Amino acid sequence: MKEANTVTLQSVISRNPEIIHSAMDDEVVMMSVDQGLFFGVDKIGTHIWNLLETPAKVDGLIEKLVTHYDVDPELCKNDTLLFLNDMLVKKVILVEKLG
Repeated sequence: MKEANTVTLQSVISRNPEIIHSAMDDEVVMMSVDQGLFFGVDKIGTHIWNLLETPAKVDGLIEKLVTHYDVDPELCKNDTLLFLNDMLVKKVILVEKLG
């Protein structure tokens, strides 16, 4: 598997093990020691972070979110891909492409 630089529906994603995180109410606060940066995510971002406790394929992750939040699948797909690509840029998640 090669490392990818973009999150797609076929990507397998996981948490970056170098990110320190802590739950605070319905949110997660993360810190990258390497970058010296802090990140916070809202309730839905926290749900995604929790789902990534084990590596997951993005299309399966979106299916879980659509079921849980009763949201339009296309809107969920677009918003989730935007969020995950932002997390990739910030090095909070790792991505590998199948194939």
